[in-house]
Amino acid sequence: MKLGTQYPDFKKAGLIIKSDELPEEMWLASDKQQFK
Repeated sequence: MKLGTQYPDFKKAGLIIKSDELPEEMWLASDKQQFK
């Protein structure tokens, strides 16, 4: 991310319905493993 760049705040705009957290041990796993 560039310093000073403005990004939209989807949460503040009420557009986020659900937020799921991916466990750290799965960060580098393949999509197939993540979405079992």
